Amino acid sequence: TSVIGGRGMSWTGHASKWESFPYIETGRKVIKSPSPKGLSHYKKYITAGGVIIVGGRKVPKKAFYAAYDAVMYMTSEWPGVRDMLKKNEARISLFYGNTSVLPEYRNEKEPGGFSMGLTDTSMTANASWLCYSGNWDIGGNTVIHELVHSLNHIVFETTNETYFYERIYDLALSAIERGIYGDFEQHLQDGEEQDIAHLLGEYWANAVEGYIMDRGPRFKNSHFSRQWIKENDPGVYELIRRYFPKKEWTYCPGVENHM
Repeated sequence: TSVIGGRGMSWTGHASKWESFPYIETGRKVIKSPSPKGLSHYKKYITAGGVIIVGGRKVPKKAFYAAYDAVMYMTSEWPGVRDMLKKNEARISLFYGNTSVLPEYRNEKEPGGFSMGLTDTSMTANASWLCYSGNWDIGGNTVIHELVHSLNHIVFETTNETYFYERIYDLALSAIERGIYGDFEQHLQDGEEQDIAHLLGEYWANAVEGYIMDRGPRFKNSHFSRQWIKENDPGVYELIRRYFPKKEWTYCPGVENHM
């Protein structure tokens, strides 16, 4: 029942409540969104590595290209992952402000974004938190971070990736106990305080995010570069490289001139 119900049928973002977007191979080009009924808010559309990316009129094309490049890179060396994302109708909804501006999430006021589970209609990401020319955001990246979570839900949970689950808990606990991880801000519900459960849940996404960005301590408090992760947390470094690219990538070229 947890697979069928997901976050709960009453949740507005449940996939059963919305028609699916068609998947159109766009290449690196933003097109007019073929939005289904009830989702006319979305005016722009691009696909990347099996993932549909949509956004409203206010989301600039540069934000779409930043999201596109990140998704294409993150899925570039993982056999079969793009097909799985496409099969499960993975979608990223870009927004400005908070998630309540999106038709599927009128009652949600998440400022950064949240991941997509197997029964969710999409993943969300704040376009103003992405880094691209004209928007030199020095910090975390919601598309990268929430896509890591979404891959856990859509791919690992579907394939029962025991290799990952047998290792990640001990790696996270070790990092917390050694004091090399845990100093970060997290958006929680009113009255909810961060505890070890939250730290364990975010460890993998934060580590992968820093590995992909590979930009240094101005962007993250820990796990901010490949070299740092390799030297300080070698176990998770090897686990990341099992799934994510080994080939180098320049995240947000030009941002170094605005730091």
